[in-house]
Amino acid sequence: MKKLVLILLIFITGCWNYNEINNLAITTAIAVDKENDKLKVSILIANPKKQESPSNENESAVVIYSGLGKTISEAMNEISLISPKKIYIEHLTILVISDEIAKKNLGNVLDYFLRNSESTKRFEVAIAKNSKALDVIKIMKPLESFPSQSISNNIKIASETEAKSTSTLFNDFIYDLTLIGKNPNLPSIKIIGNSNKGSKNNNLEKSNIKNYIKLDNLAIFDNDKLLGYLNTNDSKGANVINNKVSEMNIYLKCNKNYSVIKIFKLKTKKSYINKLNFELFTNGEATIIEDNCNHNLGDIKIIEKLEKKLNKKLKSIINSTISSTKKYKSDIFGFGNILYKYNPNYYKKFNNWHKTGYINTNIKISTNIKIRFKGSAKENIKEAINEK
Repeated sequence: MKKLVLILLIFITGCWNYNEINNLAITTAIAVDKENDKLKVSILIANPKKQESPSNENESAVVIYSGLGKTISEAMNEISLISPKKIYIEHLTILVISDEIAKKNLGNVLDYFLRNSESTKRFEVAIAKNSKALDVIKIMKPLESFPSQSISNNIKIASETEAKSTSTLFNDFIYDLTLIGKNPNLPSIKIIGNSNKGSKNNNLEKSNIKNYIKLDNLAIFDNDKLLGYLNTNDSKGANVINNKVSEMNIYLKCNKNYSVIKIFKLKTKKSYINKLNFELFTNGEATIIEDNCNHNLGDIKIIEKLEKKLNKKLKSIINSTISSTKKYKSDIFGFGNILYKYNPNYYKKFNNWHKTGYINTNIKISTNIKIRFKGSAKENIKEAINEK
């Protein structure tokens, strides 16, 4: 009898959960923009009618609802008056915030998601650069029918292959925001082409996509206020310094051509010396993935010469990145936090570390990248042709 009761309870619970899910508007992306003096919040949810009838070409795979309010809560309440189902954000994948909002009151936006009990705090956060956040989450991509999944996957793949943009989860951003002696940064996204055309279903059917979103350079902050964007090389350098990438490509010029070298197993160590003096050491291994410079890659002296140029280039990128962040007066690397840990009394002498301490730091930069591999070919195409 007890076994029967237990089985019935399991089935009853399962049915209850199923019915509950059917009554939820599962939100996978949220965009926050400014409209006049209010916040415009837009949510992206899967269209259940499309899932039930995939042959219906007139139905979009997703539905977007928007609401206005003086706060995020008020805007979400407005959306609940429109949506036929209860808004549910536990499966939120990406939060996109317009740079117009990020320049003024990003903290107000973050507070809602920090306090919301449904929020897992492990969703991606990105800044919509020079565009509306709503337009970013509307763009459809051919390889993904859900814009939220497309953006999230794009960020994750870029984090592994392209050093200028990396994944930043909400809880990681909050951690950097509240950490003593450090400012946060976020990836940015820009729209290429026409956002209205890119949001239509027929954008998925084109082989040559002209309307799409593209990951851009790092957005850097002073606490919760957006200061601006680093350039491409500085964005790469920032991610190397912060150990957010394990590999990156370096392009070494030779006359009108280039050798392309991939650095992998990248690791950077930051250490404190004394007062405002720090040391930064980056090491890793490298492989030559493209060579159009007519190098004799079988000559150890040529490899040593390339290694020297490679380390010089990487050191230059890191040095430029530090100089750029000093101009913004934003310590996104946490040198202030290192100082606070080792010498808290000295750190407290600076009323505003980022503006009075970080800009005066002296950071010794060292790199040690070794070329371990030359690819599958022992010589380049030009060498092979010349030997005919």
